[in-house]
Amino acid sequence: MKPPRSVFVNFPLGHQTGKKFEPELQKSILRDALNALHTIVEPGTILELPYKWAENDRWEEHVTIDEAEDVG
Repeated sequence: MKPPRSVFVNFPLGHQTGKKFEPELQKSILRDALNALHTIVEPGTILELPYKWAENDRWEEHVTIDEAEDVG
């Protein structure tokens, strides 16, 4: 199923609104997500927000490895 509008933040699962104890980042993400309700006009559009969890994307390697070990 495709949502009519969606926003994506490339953060670890469970942290879609940002890191704990960073209320300004959380407010910015929420503000941008709500603003997308007005700016996205094409059905099925997914807007990727430009926020970064870390300077590099190495956290993705660790999350994938940990999840794979749990499954295997």
